[in-house]
Amino acid sequence: MRGTAYAVLVLGIMFTFPAWTPDGSSAQVGQGVVDAEALRAGDKWVYKRASGGEYEVSVTDVVAGEYVTAVSSLPGVKFFRDRNWTVTRLEGKLEKGDPRNFIGWKWLDFPMGPGKKFSYQTDSSFGTVDVDAVVGKWEKVTVPAGTFDVLRIEGCWRNRDKSWAPCGQLRWYSPEVGTFIKQLSLRQSFGQMADFDFELVRFTRDR
Repeated sequence: MRGTAYAVLVLGIMFTFPAWTPDGSSAQVGQGVVDAEALRAGDKWVYKRASGGEYEVSVTDVVAGEYVTAVSSLPGVKFFRDRNWTVTRLEGKLEKGDPRNFIGWKWLDFPMGPGKKFSYQTDSSFGTVDVDAVVGKWEKVTVPAGTFDVLRIEGCWRNRDKSWAPCGQLRWYSPEVGTFIKQLSLRQSFGQMADFDFELVRFTRDR
C-alpha cells in the first residue's frame, strides 16, 4: 500500500500539466463544449500543495504535434504530451518513481462539456488501472490566482485486482488558465494523496 500511495502522490503533481490545440483555437469560456487550449513555450503556472510548498509547471517547447513540459519538483525530465494531456514519452531520468506512473494517463478528453463521460485503461507500478471520469457543470471557482469559469471533473480509479478503488477525486479545468486550477481528493479514499492536492497561485500565458 505504501508503494501505491507514493505512486499516486507523484501522479497528483502531474495533474497540473496543460493542454493545447495545434491550430491555435481558443475554448469558449463558461458554457457548452470546449476544445483544448492553444499553449506556447514560456507559459507557466505556479501551484501550492495542500501539504505546503510551491512548484512551477512550464511549457518549454512544442515539437511535432506534441508539447514538452517541465515541473520544478521533477528536475531534468521532459514530459511529451498530446492534446488530451496524455504523456506519450519521457526524456531524462526520474529521481524517484516508475515511468508507468506517468505514461498513458489521460486526464482530459477534448472536446469536453457538462455531462461528458470517458474511460480508459493504463498500466502502472501498482498494476493495470481502469479510470472512469465524468465532466460536471460549469462553475465559478476562486483560488489564490483569481476567480475562473471551470469545468469540474470527477474521477474513479480501480486497479485490476479490485483491492484499491478510490472515487470522488475532483479537478477543476479552466480554459482561461489552460489547465487545472485546483484538485481535491477525499482523504478517506485517497489517503496521503490529499497532501498533494493543489491550488493555482499565479500563471503567465502568451495568448
